[in-house]
Amino acid sequence: MVSKVFGGQGGKAGMSMRILCVTAAIVLMSIPAVAQELPPGNGQALVMKNCTACHDLEGTVQLRKTREEWESIVIDMIGRGAPLFIEEVDPIIGYLAEVFGPKAPPIIDVNKAGKEDLVKLTGVTSQIADRLIAYRTANGPLTSLEQVRTVLGLQSETFDKIKAYLRVPRI
Repeated sequence: MVSKVFGGQGGKAGMSMRILCVTAAIVLMSIPAVAQELPPGNGQALVMKNCTACHDLEGTVQLRKTREEWESIVIDMIGRGAPLFIEEVDPIIGYLAEVFGPKAPPIIDVNKAGKEDLVKLTGVTSQIADRLIAYRTANGPLTSLEQVRTVLGLQSETFDKIKAYLRVPRI
């Protein structure tokens, strides 16, 4: 199915879309912005390179889709002009299905999340969730990921697995 989509992407229209997306990427890279961190995994760099050229990923990271659903979304993006090479498609779909699949943890605002959401994160027990909520209640909103790690009391290795699913909104 993917090769059928790529069959119609040649010629001047395909080249124009590539030039447009590359130009957009260069412009976006020159604008200072808060880096959006994606969970680690094979294909992460391809998603950052190809999927952020035309839009940010804030809405995308909220989705929890099966491999087949991610494939449909990626093929739709190709149909809309996403500048992907055929060899990039499977790693992108695999990455999205792995880190944003149906069993992936939710994206959590650490200053609003309840215990039921916090315990969905790898390594966060009921007691650890209670600690974060108690800290937040006593001291106000958390302001950095490092502060969240300290409050949770997680080792760096464990925290690295979940930090991409945490959001610390600017106050």
